[in-house]
Amino acid sequence: APDGTDFYKNYGIMWGETYTIVVSVWWAGYTQLATVTATPTCKGITTVIFEMDRMGQIAGFVWTRNWMGDFRAASWLQVSIAGATASAKTSSYDGSYSARFRPDRYTITAALVPPGADAGYKSASRTAVVTWGGDTKGQDFYLEESGIPIPEFPAAGILALISALAASLYLLRWRRNTNILVR
Repeated sequence: APDGTDFYKNYGIMWGETYTIVVSVWWAGYTQLATVTATPTCKGITTVIFEMDRMGQIAGFVWTRNWMGDFRAASWLQVSIAGATASAKTSSYDGSYSARFRPDRYTITAALVPPGADAGYKSASRTAVVTWGGDTKGQDFYLEESGIPIPEFPAAGILALISALAASLYLLRWRRNTNILVR
């Protein structure tokens, strides 16, 4: 509390009314399972006790081979985590991933997105079980090259490239015909 005690004081709550109190602290990995109700009394102090449950964590690294065949931390890969109660997609620049969930069985998939169809690397999946407050760390993936080339230029990209080339050739020819000096 701001005054150094363990009590938060609010003088604007009407006594005799019942209030439902919900706390949300998702960033810290905690969740409130049950809502709490309180009915303040006239000239009294009403104490409210919350129970926050720590969600379980799924964490790991994604590794790919470099040009020498050594495993290195993979960047730009997407890790999808899906269960019956929740799902998430994450990626990182250093190969690590981490997310917190309620207890359930989750399927974790690491893949290079958006090419899909296993272009670049073979995607990999595994199943993990999460418990309240548990850490399901070490869910590492070692992705191998798939041998399928990553499409560098989709059809729309090639069309844009040809259009830009044609426009620049037109401007060069126009400038040569109009004798404009460029300094």
